[in-house]
Amino acid sequence: MPEALSIYETLPQAAKQEVNDFIFFVAARINYAKASKKDSSQGLTALNNLKKFRGRIPADFDMKAELAAARDEKYGL
Repeated sequence: MPEALSIYETLPQAAKQEVNDFIFFVAARINYAKASKKDSSQGLTALNNLKKFRGRIPADFDMKAELAAARDEKYGL
């Protein structure tokens, strides 16, 4: 875990903010699901799993490239 935190600390402030914004976005979606009386146990589990990765993204992580690759894999675009 200390290695992950040191990598996180080397990220530019904008990248750190993107990670934090994404985590808060997921938390907001979970809160919305709770308010809608949907089953939020899966959402809470997903959020807790996501929080485990906080600070573990490598410095050379390219979110746009990863997203494009995932879209290509799923939809074959």
